[in-house]
Amino acid sequence: MPGTYDQIASIVVSDNSTTRITFSNIPQSYTDLIFIISAGYYTGANSEINLTCNNDASNSYDLVELRNSANSSPVGDRETGFNYMRFAQSSTLSSDSIDFASRGSFFNYTGSQYKTCLIQSSSLNGMDVAGGVWINTTAINRLDFIKSSGELYIVTGK
Repeated sequence: MPGTYDQIASIVVSDNSTTRITFSNIPQSYTDLIFIISAGYYTGANSEINLTCNNDASNSYDLVELRNSANSSPVGDRETGFNYMRFAQSSTLSSDSIDFASRGSFFNYTGSQYKTCLIQSSSLNGMDVAGGVWINTTAINRLDFIKSSGELYIVTGK
C-alpha cells in the first residue's frame, strides 16, 4: 500500500433516513481500495451497515470477525454464504448517540482472484476487526453500503 492516497469519492448525508450509499464507476487504475465510514447510533434497536460489491446480493460473502465491547467479553464469529459483508454493527460499537468510525481495505481490487477485505471499526464502547471475502473474481467497480433496520445513521462515506 502506498504512503499517500487519492480520494476518489466522498458522500455526506444529513439524517438517518438514508439507507444506502453507493460508490459507482470506481476507477480501475489503483491497486488497493480504502473506504471510511463515520456513523452514529441514536437509540433502541440493533443495526448494521452492510457492504456489497458490484451490486452482487448473491450468497458469495464470507466474514470472520472479532468483537470486543467495554461491557462484555470478546466474541468471535464466522459467517459464510451471506448476501452481504457486515461492515459495522451498532450493538458492539455504540450506545446512545455515540459516533464510531469504520475503515475497510480491499487489496488488489482489480485483480482476477477473490476479493479480500480487512475491516476495522471502533468507538468509545468497543472495537470490531473482521476479515471478509467476496467470492468473485470480477474487478470491483461499485460498492454499496446498506443500512439494516434500526436507528443507525451514516454521516460520511469516503
